[in-house]
Amino acid sequence: MSETSRRAESEPKESDSSSETDDRFRLKAEVEILREENETLRHEYARVRHVRNRNAALGLAAVGLVALGGAALLPSVRTVLLVLGATGLFTATLVYSLEPTRVLPVSASEAVYDALAENESALASELGLKSGRYVPTDASGTPSVVLFVTANDDGPSLPDSSSLLVVSNGTDGHGVALSPTGMSLLDSVRGSMPDGFGETPEDLAGSLSDAAEALDIVEAASATVVADENRLAVGVSGYAYGSLDRFDHPVLSVFAVGLAAAMDEPVRVESIEPSDRADAVIDYRWGE
Repeated sequence: MSETSRRAESEPKESDSSSETDDRFRLKAEVEILREENETLRHEYARVRHVRNRNAALGLAAVGLVALGGAALLPSVRTVLLVLGATGLFTATLVYSLEPTRVLPVSASEAVYDALAENESALASELGLKSGRYVPTDASGTPSVVLFVTANDDGPSLPDSSSLLVVSNGTDGHGVALSPTGMSLLDSVRGSMPDGFGETPEDLAGSLSDAAEALDIVEAASATVVADENRLAVGVSGYAYGSLDRFDHPVLSVFAVGLAAAMDEPVRVESIEPSDRADAVIDYRWGE
């Protein structure tokens, strides 16, 4: 083979290598540009949010000052205007001083719950467990609620144990004691409930419905108590996180945890049915 032929064969390879290198550099440059643009957008969003909060605070403060000024000029409605003015100024102070915390997109929280539900469901299936009850416990020294999953409904309540895997003398007592999703969700809104969640089923029906709506895991929720049957029926509409029959669904868990903690009784989900007035109706039982 002549020198010219060898040179002709080597030139395309060198050209291809150079082209691949250029492509890599171009892609890397584009990634860096996108990263910088994303950072710019993040800062811009934070700035716009701060300006929006500041403008809202100024508006509320203006309303409060006008109301206080009106109270001095209009004695007949002074009490109402004083209350309005104080409320406006107080709210303006809160809005200006309290920056909202980071809000994760729904897709991120759903992805986290998907992985959690799949893992816990697979664990229960591998161990031959299928019946779950939300059981109040203070085994760790702190009152809380666990999701105790056993082989059947006739198994005993959770023994005094803080272990994840629970082993008892009888086969029916074997199970797993999991931390339910509703526990941390209720803790996150407990401070916004000045009177707590209540102690009677009637009080719980309203406060837990309000909590579920405040958490934005449902668009609407309403609960009805059947006291003589130890039953709570909860109608929910526009619920998040997919089908309600999934393992420890957050919507189911919030009501079950609240009931178990307040009633100091194991609570189980008896049924989930469609309804004409809501997307679904969930029946809870306790005291069995």
